[in-house]
Amino acid sequence: MPELLFAFSNAIYRNAIEFLLNENQSPLSFSCGTELHHQLLKNKQSIVFCDTGFHFAPQLNANNDLVISWFILLDFPRQFDPLFAKGQPKAVVSKYSTEQDVLFAIDSALNQKNFYSSDVLNVIENQSITMKLNERERDILMLIAQGKQSKEIANQLFLSPHTINTHRKNLLKKLNARTPTELLINAIKLGLISV
Repeated sequence: MPELLFAFSNAIYRNAIEFLLNENQSPLSFSCGTELHHQLLKNKQSIVFCDTGFHFAPQLNANNDLVISWFILLDFPRQFDPLFAKGQPKAVVSKYSTEQDVLFAIDSALNQKNFYSSDVLNVIENQSITMKLNERERDILMLIAQGKQSKEIANQLFLSPHTINTHRKNLLKKLNARTPTELLINAIKLGLISV
Protein backbone atom coordinates (compact mmCIF):
# COMPACT_ATOMS: atom_id res chain seq x y z
CA MET A 1 0.00 0.00 0.00
CA PRO A 2 1.42 3.39 -0.93
CA GLU A 3 2.41 5.68 1.92
CA LEU A 4 0.71 9.10 2.18
CA LEU A 5 3.16 11.98 2.54
CA PHE A 6 2.28 15.62 3.12
CA ALA A 7 4.63 18.37 1.93
CA PHE A 8 2.65 21.56 2.47
CA SER A 9 4.14 24.95 3.24
CA ASN A 10 0.63 26.26 3.91
CA ALA A 11 -1.04 24.85 7.06
CA ILE A 12 -4.52 25.78 5.82
CA TYR A 13 -4.05 23.72 2.64
CA ARG A 14 -2.64 20.81 4.68
CA ASN A 15 -5.54 20.85 7.15
CA ALA A 16 -8.15 21.11 4.39
CA ILE A 17 -6.76 18.17 2.42
CA GLU A 18 -6.31 16.11 5.60
CA PHE A 19 -9.96 16.79 6.46
CA LEU A 20 -11.05 15.59 3.02
CA LEU A 21 -9.05 12.37 3.26
CA ASN A 22 -10.50 9.25 4.83
CA GLU A 23 -10.08 9.20 8.64
CA ASN A 24 -8.27 5.82 8.46
CA GLN A 25 -5.35 7.42 6.64
CA SER A 26 -2.77 9.30 8.64
CA PRO A 27 -0.20 10.98 6.40
CA LEU A 28 3.37 11.77 7.42
CA SER A 29 4.23 15.48 7.20
CA PHE A 30 7.53 16.95 6.08
CA SER A 31 8.91 20.46 6.35
CA CYS A 32 11.72 20.24 3.80
CA GLY A 33 12.45 18.53 0.51
CA THR A 34 15.49 16.66 1.80
CA GLU A 35 13.45 14.95 4.55
CA LEU A 36 10.77 14.05 2.00
CA HIS A 37 13.36 12.65 -0.41
CA HIS A 38 14.86 10.41 2.32
CA GLN A 39 11.40 9.07 3.17
CA LEU A 40 10.65 8.41 -0.50
CA LEU A 41 13.86 6.39 -0.78
CA LYS A 42 12.74 4.24 2.19
CA ASN A 43 9.29 3.52 0.78
CA LYS A 44 9.48 3.71 -3.00
CA GLN A 45 5.67 3.67 -3.42
CA SER A 46 4.19 6.91 -2.14
CA ILE A 47 1.49 9.45 -2.71
CA VAL A 48 2.76 12.96 -2.12
CA PHE A 49 0.30 15.75 -1.33
CA CYS A 50 2.00 19.13 -1.72
CA ASP A 51 1.61 22.79 -2.56
CA THR A 52 3.86 24.93 -4.72
CA GLY A 53 5.34 26.73 -1.73
CA PHE A 54 7.14 23.55 -0.64
CA HIS A 55 10.80 23.43 -1.68
CA PHE A 56 11.71 20.03 -3.09
CA ALA A 57 15.12 18.45 -3.13
CA PRO A 58 16.53 18.94 -6.67
CA GLN A 59 17.24 15.21 -7.07
CA LEU A 60 13.59 14.31 -6.45
CA ASN A 61 12.51 14.80 -10.06
CA ALA A 62 15.50 12.91 -11.43
CA ASN A 63 15.01 9.68 -9.45
CA ASN A 64 13.32 7.18 -11.77
CA ASP A 65 13.25 4.33 -9.20
CA LEU A 66 10.51 6.05 -7.21
CA VAL A 67 6.85 5.27 -7.86
CA ILE A 68 5.13 8.45 -6.79
CA SER A 69 1.63 9.70 -7.36
CA TRP A 70 1.37 13.46 -6.90
CA PHE A 71 -1.42 15.66 -5.62
CA ILE A 72 -0.34 19.24 -6.32
CA LEU A 73 -2.21 22.25 -5.00
CA LEU A 74 -1.30 25.49 -6.77
CA ASP A 75 -1.82 29.03 -5.55
CA PHE A 76 -2.39 30.02 -9.18
CA PRO A 77 -2.99 27.72 -12.18
CA ARG A 78 -0.08 29.35 -14.07
CA GLN A 79 2.39 27.91 -11.55
CA PHE A 80 2.12 24.40 -12.93
CA ASP A 81 5.15 23.13 -14.80
CA PRO A 82 4.02 20.29 -17.13
CA LEU A 83 7.54 18.80 -16.94
CA PHE A 84 7.31 18.34 -13.16
CA ALA A 85 7.47 14.65 -12.21
CA LYS A 86 7.44 13.65 -15.88
CA GLY A 87 5.78 10.29 -16.45
CA GLN A 88 4.39 10.04 -12.92
CA PRO A 89 0.65 10.24 -12.13
CA LYS A 90 -0.37 13.76 -11.14
CA ALA A 91 -3.54 15.22 -9.74
CA VAL A 92 -3.27 18.98 -10.10
CA VAL A 93 -5.67 21.62 -8.77
CA SER A 94 -5.43 25.27 -7.79
CA LYS A 95 -7.01 27.18 -4.94
CA TYR A 96 -9.49 28.41 -7.56
CA SER A 97 -10.59 24.89 -8.52
CA THR A 98 -14.09 23.73 -7.70
CA GLU A 99 -14.73 21.54 -4.67
CA GLN A 100 -15.68 18.72 -7.02
CA ASP A 101 -12.34 19.04 -8.86
CA VAL A 102 -10.42 18.88 -5.56
CA LEU A 103 -12.32 15.73 -4.52
CA PHE A 104 -11.69 14.13 -7.95
CA ALA A 105 -8.01 15.06 -7.65
CA ILE A 106 -7.70 13.43 -4.22
CA ASP A 107 -9.39 10.28 -5.51
CA SER A 108 -7.13 10.29 -8.59
CA ALA A 109 -3.99 10.64 -6.48
CA LEU A 110 -5.08 7.81 -4.17
CA ASN A 111 -5.71 5.61 -7.24
CA GLN A 112 -2.52 6.74 -8.96
CA LYS A 113 -4.27 8.33 -11.93
CA ASN A 114 -3.84 11.65 -13.71
CA PHE A 115 -6.30 14.46 -13.13
CA TYR A 116 -6.06 18.17 -14.00
CA SER A 117 -8.71 20.65 -12.91
CA SER A 118 -10.28 22.70 -15.69
CA ASP A 119 -8.43 25.89 -14.68
CA VAL A 120 -5.07 24.08 -14.82
CA LEU A 121 -5.97 22.44 -18.16
CA ASN A 122 -6.71 25.89 -19.62
CA VAL A 123 -3.23 27.06 -18.59
CA ILE A 124 -1.57 23.97 -20.07
CA GLU A 125 -3.48 24.48 -23.33
CA ASN A 126 -2.51 28.16 -23.39
CA GLN A 127 1.15 27.33 -22.76
CA SER A 128 1.15 25.02 -25.77
CA ILE A 129 -0.27 27.82 -27.94
CA THR A 130 2.34 30.24 -26.59
CA MET A 131 5.12 27.79 -27.48
CA LYS A 132 3.86 27.70 -31.08
CA LEU A 133 4.58 31.41 -31.57
CA ASN A 134 8.06 32.14 -32.83
CA GLU A 135 10.06 35.18 -31.70
CA ARG A 136 9.17 37.25 -34.77
CA GLU A 137 5.45 36.57 -34.29
CA ARG A 138 5.71 37.63 -30.64
CA ASP A 139 7.45 40.87 -31.69
CA ILE A 140 4.76 41.60 -34.28
CA LEU A 141 2.00 40.80 -31.79
CA MET A 142 3.48 43.34 -29.35
CA LEU A 143 3.59 45.99 -32.07
CA ILE A 144 0.00 45.23 -33.11
CA ALA A 145 -0.97 45.66 -29.44
CA GLN A 146 0.67 49.10 -29.56
CA GLY A 147 -1.72 50.03 -32.37
CA LYS A 148 0.81 49.93 -35.20
CA GLN A 149 -0.27 49.17 -38.76
CA SER A 150 1.48 46.65 -41.01
CA LYS A 151 3.42 49.34 -42.89
CA GLU A 152 4.72 50.87 -39.62
CA ILE A 153 5.70 47.43 -38.29
CA ALA A 154 7.45 46.62 -41.58
CA ASN A 155 9.49 49.85 -41.40
CA GLN A 156 10.42 49.28 -37.77
CA LEU A 157 11.50 45.66 -38.31
CA PHE A 158 13.06 46.24 -41.75
CA LEU A 159 10.69 43.77 -43.41
CA SER A 160 8.24 44.06 -46.28
CA PRO A 161 4.57 44.82 -45.54
CA HIS A 162 3.73 41.54 -47.30
CA THR A 163 5.87 39.61 -44.77
CA ILE A 164 4.13 41.40 -41.89
CA ASN A 165 0.71 40.56 -43.33
CA THR A 166 1.73 36.90 -43.60
CA HIS A 167 2.77 36.95 -39.93
CA ARG A 168 -0.54 38.61 -39.03
CA LYS A 169 -2.47 35.84 -40.83
CA ASN A 170 -0.41 33.20 -39.00
CA LEU A 171 -1.09 34.91 -35.67
CA LEU A 172 -4.84 34.99 -36.37
CA LYS A 173 -4.77 31.28 -37.13
CA LYS A 174 -2.61 30.28 -34.14
CA LEU A 175 -4.64 32.35 -31.67
CA ASN A 176 -7.95 31.21 -33.15
CA ALA A 177 -9.05 34.74 -34.04
CA ARG A 178 -10.96 36.16 -37.00
CA THR A 179 -10.26 39.86 -36.51
CA PRO A 180 -7.37 41.94 -35.14
CA THR A 181 -9.55 42.85 -32.14
CA GLU A 182 -10.23 39.19 -31.40
CA LEU A 183 -6.50 38.50 -31.83
CA LEU A 184 -5.67 41.04 -29.12
CA ILE A 185 -8.43 39.78 -26.80
CA ASN A 186 -7.16 36.20 -27.12
CA ALA A 187 -3.56 37.32 -26.63
CA ILE A 188 -4.55 39.12 -23.40
CA LYS A 189 -6.46 36.04 -22.16
CA LEU A 190 -3.41 33.88 -22.84
CA GLY A 191 -1.11 36.31 -21.06
CA LEU A 192 0.90 37.01 -24.21
CA ILE A 193 0.36 40.74 -23.84
CA SER A 194 -0.80 42.92 -20.98
CA VAL A 195 -3.12 45.90 -21.01
